[in-house]
Amino acid sequence: MHKKLISSLLLGSILMTPIYAHSNPNLNDISEHWAKKEINQFISSGYVNGYEDKTFRPDNSITRAEFVKLVNKYFGFNNSEDIKFSDISINDWYYKDICIASKVGYINGYEDKTFKPDKTITREEVSKILISVKNKQDNVYDKLNKYPDKNKVSNWAKAYVEGAIEQGYLKGNDLGLLNPTNNITRAESITILSRVVKSKPEIKKETKKELKKETKKETKKETKKETKKETKNKPPVITAKDLTIKQGDEFEYSMINAQAKDAEGENISRYINYSGNVDTSKEGEYPITLTAEDDKGTTNSLNVKVIVESINKCYISSNGSDSNSGSKKSPFKTFNKAIKSGAKTIIADPGEYWGQQIIANNLEKLHILINQESASPTNNSIYLKNGDGLVFKLDNSTKLYKCNRTFNKNSRFHRVFITKELPPIEAGERSNGVNACIWETFKDYKKDKTLIPVLTLDECKSKQGTFFYDGESIYLNPNDGTIDNKVYRTPLEEGNLLNLVNINDLVLENVKAEFSYETVAVLYNNNNMTVRNCEFSYSALGEGAQPKKSNGNFYKCIAKKNRNDGFNIQTFGDTHFFDCEAMYNYDDGISHHTGCTGSIHGGEFYGNGKGGISPAHGAKIDLFNTICHNNRYGIYSVSTNNDYLGTKVRHMNNVCYDNEVGLQVVNYHILSYNCKYTNNNITKQVRDNNNTSLEEL
Repeated sequence: MHKKLISSLLLGSILMTPIYAHSNPNLNDISEHWAKKEINQFISSGYVNGYEDKTFRPDNSITRAEFVKLVNKYFGFNNSEDIKFSDISINDWYYKDICIASKVGYINGYEDKTFKPDKTITREEVSKILISVKNKQDNVYDKLNKYPDKNKVSNWAKAYVEGAIEQGYLKGNDLGLLNPTNNITRAESITILSRVVKSKPEIKKETKKELKKETKKETKKETKKETKKETKNKPPVITAKDLTIKQGDEFEYSMINAQAKDAEGENISRYINYSGNVDTSKEGEYPITLTAEDDKGTTNSLNVKVIVESINKCYISSNGSDSNSGSKKSPFKTFNKAIKSGAKTIIADPGEYWGQQIIANNLEKLHILINQESASPTNNSIYLKNGDGLVFKLDNSTKLYKCNRTFNKNSRFHRVFITKELPPIEAGERSNGVNACIWETFKDYKKDKTLIPVLTLDECKSKQGTFFYDGESIYLNPNDGTIDNKVYRTPLEEGNLLNLVNINDLVLENVKAEFSYETVAVLYNNNNMTVRNCEFSYSALGEGAQPKKSNGNFYKCIAKKNRNDGFNIQTFGDTHFFDCEAMYNYDDGISHHTGCTGSIHGGEFYGNGKGGISPAHGAKIDLFNTICHNNRYGIYSVSTNNDYLGTKVRHMNNVCYDNEVGLQVVNYHILSYNCKYTNNNITKQVRDNNNTSLEEL
C-alpha cells in the first residue's frame, strides 16, 4: 500500500520519506531538461524527490494539494487551523497541509464549500498563491501589458500575475508568452518557487511587534497621542471589483481579488470573510458581502457582484482552443465551434483567423462582435482569411524577404496569400502599391475545368519588386534578383468565408473577410441584419458580399478587388447602405437586382470595371450624397425586366466625375436634385423612351 501511494502521487517526493538523496544522479529523465539545476537543488534540500521508477516526470502537471504541500515545505509553514471542506477528510494525506494553507491565508476553497484538492493548478493560480504569501499585488499592469497573451489572464488574477512578473517569479517562454491559464508543470512550479525569497508570515508579525516597541521608546509622547487619535476608530478599508464569469465556470471567492488594510495600512486581506452564494449554472448577478476585521475588533463590509454570463455568449481567440470552454478566460479557437455550442453572441479577439469559415443556418439570433477589451486603435478587426498565412522576414545576408516555410521542388502547395505590408512589389494588381492577393481568372473557366483561379509567384530576373520561388522557398525581391526565373501557381480553396442563412437577428461587426474562391459572404434570407465596419474582398470568382432575400443595414463597410461585384444585392431584399465603399471590383461596385428596395447614403465607389453604383433590373434604390469616380459608369440605372419598366427613384446630392459615363439611365424615372457630373468622357446617357426620364428638380 505504501509503495502504491508513492507511485500514484504526482509529487511523490514531498509526501513520503525521500527515496533518493542529494542530486539524484540516477534520475533518468532530467539530465537534458532545462530545469535540471533547480530540480536538483530542490531534491538536495529535501523539498521534492523522484519516483520509485527513477523518474522525476518534470513536465507532468501538479494538483492544488500537491502545490500546497510544496509551498508549505519551501516556506517552512507549520501553524494550522481547523478546516471544513466537504471533499476533504482528516484521513487524507493532504489534510494537514491544507489546514496550514488556510491558516496562512494564501489559498481558499470554492463557494460550494469544496477545495478540489486533485484539480490541476494553473500558472496564474500559482502566481496568486506566491503573491499572496509575499503580499506583492500590483494593480498597475505595465509589465503584463508587454506580453502578447496579456488578455488571456483572468480578470481576478491580473494583479497577482503583474506582481509575479514585477518580482521576477513569473516569466514568459521562448515565444514571449505567459500562458497564464495553462496547467503548471512540476519543473515550472519548482523554478518559480526557486525565484522567491523565503520568509514566514509569523516572522513578519514578530518583527512588526519588535519595531513597534522600539519606536514607542524613541517617539515623543505628543506624537504617540496624535497617532492614536488619528487611527483610533478608523475601520479597515476593503477594495474589490465586480467579477464576471461564464455560465458553467467554477467559482471560488479568491477570484474576486479583494484587498483589505487596517487603519495603520497593514494588509489584512487574508482575514476577509465572504458571504453569499453564486449559482454558476444560471446566468444572473449574485451579491457577495466581504467583511474584514482588524486586531482591535473594528469591522467593515463591502458589497460586490459576481456576474454569471449566459452560456449563449462565447469567446474566441486565434490563440484559443476548441477543447476550451468558450469562456472569456478559456476561449474557443473557431467560430463554427462557438456556433455549434449554441452561442448566440460570439465575442472575438482582434487578430487573424486563417483557414476559417463561418457557417450558420436556421438560427433565431447570431451576433459576431469584436472583444472591445482586447481591441486597440491599431488592432481593431477580426480578420477572417481563407487558408494559411505566409510570413515573410528579411534575410539580412541576402537582403531578400523569405517565407518561413519551405516546399518540395515541383510540388503544389495550397492557400497562399501575400498580405503583409512589405516594400513596394509589382504584383500585377489593378491598383498600385498594394501588396495583397494576386490571382488569374479565365473567362472559359466553366468550360475548361483545368483552368482555375491561381496565385502566381513570378520573378523577372534582375528586376525590383517581384516574387520568386527557387524550388525550396518563396522570396520577395524588393531589390535586384539573381536567381533564375520561376513561375508557380497555386489554387485557392473552394467555398465562401461566410455562409449565413435563415437567421432572424444577424449582427456582424468589425469582420474583415478576405480571399475566397467564390463569393466572400453569402447572406441569404436573413432579417434584421446589422453589418458594421466590415470588409468583403478578394473573391476569385464571385462577389464580395451578396445579401439575397435579406433585410437590414450596412454601415461603413468595404468591398474591393472581387471578380464580380463588390456588393451584389439580389431578389427582393430591402437593404440600406451608409458610408460604405466599393473599389477595384471587376464588375460593379454595388448593384441591386430584381425587386430589391432600399437606399444608399454617402460612400465612395471608384475604380470598378462597370458601374460604381448599379441600381438595375427594376430595383428601387434611392441615392443620397454618394461619390462615384474612375468607373466605366458612375451610376448605372438600367432595367431590362419588363415587369419593372419605369421604376421611379430619387437621386440627391450625388457627385460623379472622371468616369467614362457619368450617368446611364434606361427604363428608370429619376428625380434628381443637386447632382453633379463633371469631367466625365460622357456626362449623361438617357435613353429616349416612355419608360425613361431624368427630371432635374
